[in-house]
Amino acid sequence: LENLDLSDNQLTGTIENALGNAERLTDLRLSNNQLTGEFPMEILDLQNLGTLLLDDNKIEGTLPSVIFSMPYLVVLRLHGNEFFGDLPDRYQSEILEEVHLDNNAF
Repeated sequence: LENLDLSDNQLTGTIENALGNAERLTDLRLSNNQLTGEFPMEILDLQNLGTLLLDDNKIEGTLPSVIFSMPYLVVLRLHGNEFFGDLPDRYQSEILEEVHLDNNAF
């Protein structure tokens, strides 16, 4: 599985830990659902991930700064959630092109 798009499906609950086993996943889109809980650390194990869209859910907690240094991540959309805490002064990625973090509590 390389691409998973479950956006706009009214999904509820937390993001399953099983995603960490999807080693070939390059594109994960779970936007516009009702997902809750904290940022799933298993996503950080998806080393081939280029697009991560978790926007417009109800995910909360702090955002791990290591997400900004994922090796292939180009697009990161986390806006419209309930994240809080500090953000890094600078992103460590040279390929991260698009970052949306608005409408959180940073």
